[in-house]
Amino acid sequence: MRAKPKQARVARAQNCWDKKNCGDMVMFDVHIVGAGPAGSFCAVAALKRGKSVLVSEEHARIGEPVHCSGLVSQSGLEEMREVVDYRRIALNRIESATIFCGSEHVRLKPKKAKAILIDRGEFDRMAAQRAQSAGAKFELGKKISRLEQLQSECIVGADGPASEIARLFHFPKIKRAVSAYQADYECGIQEVHDAKLYISPSHFPGFFGWMIPIDEGHAKIGFAVKPGASPKKAFGEILHGIGAKKPANEFGALIPIEVRKKTAGEFGKRRVFLAGDAAGQVKATTGGGIYFGASCGKLAGELCPNAHAYEREWRREYGKDLQMHALLRKVMDIPDERIVDALLFAFKGGMLDRFISEHAQMDRWGDLAGLDALGAYLKMLAGGKN
Repeated sequence: MRAKPKQARVARAQNCWDKKNCGDMVMFDVHIVGAGPAGSFCAVAALKRGKSVLVSEEHARIGEPVHCSGLVSQSGLEEMREVVDYRRIALNRIESATIFCGSEHVRLKPKKAKAILIDRGEFDRMAAQRAQSAGAKFELGKKISRLEQLQSECIVGADGPASEIARLFHFPKIKRAVSAYQADYECGIQEVHDAKLYISPSHFPGFFGWMIPIDEGHAKIGFAVKPGASPKKAFGEILHGIGAKKPANEFGALIPIEVRKKTAGEFGKRRVFLAGDAAGQVKATTGGGIYFGASCGKLAGELCPNAHAYEREWRREYGKDLQMHALLRKVMDIPDERIVDALLFAFKGGMLDRFISEHAQMDRWGDLAGLDALGAYLKMLAGGKN
């Protein structure tokens, strides 16, 4: 008995694993480019809806090179636990953050916004393994840069801020991004559950420096700045101040800090989606993109091939959160250090540090723009510090 055409096509797809076996005749329901969180979560969601999935990854090993600190909200990790059990790859629990700017500093210790430092490379590999075990086919070491390489009429670009898929289909460019550097350093850590942020328009223009403890003797230390800036001296002072030495696992990365104006569309018979860093679905405040990338990748997998529904639904669900992060980024980008210093002083004087500690989450900031949040803040001010 002969298989029906679609069954035969899917059967051929099931035998496809690498470039040698994936001929032009093999077509999939979804072709995902990029095997980071956005790509793998998209694959899992599409497979649950009975679609055949091919994932192309330009690097020979998933999760390498690492381009991320791996600090993720615990609430976000809990939402993603169906695909990746973060507890197996947790390195440290971050319970507070101390922000330094000039002569001022403030410590935030949110009740709701605990963070977990994870092994980012292992996170990516575990997500990909889940997709592979569900039936996704991966081709590693395969860079997609030409239209004729695409093996589906439904394409998901999850290939980072310099997305080839975005270029091939002429999506609007991401105009705002920062250049980042980070390494793991040996150093003595006194507060192993407190991250440090260094905001300075003169030393780290466009972003900030950071120190995230791994354990009592190691930390992830890095910075991000607008293109062309050189924070070498200021960064050296941070390293000297905490006795950091012997950098390992160094990386440089480009972090988008704005959302593309368009992230999905129809191009003839093709339906094209962008997710994660490729879409600019990143918190402009911190550069973190795992939670939003994975969440939007999942939506793409659920909604493909309906490009218009994806554009509408991800913006409805997460757009306000990302807008709030972008708004705070504009405040943080004030070029005068004295003004930023004064704002941090006013931040403490207005009890915003306490308000954020009691009400804010790391990712979902959209609720802070609502009347309920305003009422809670006014009530706190009326009650004073008692």
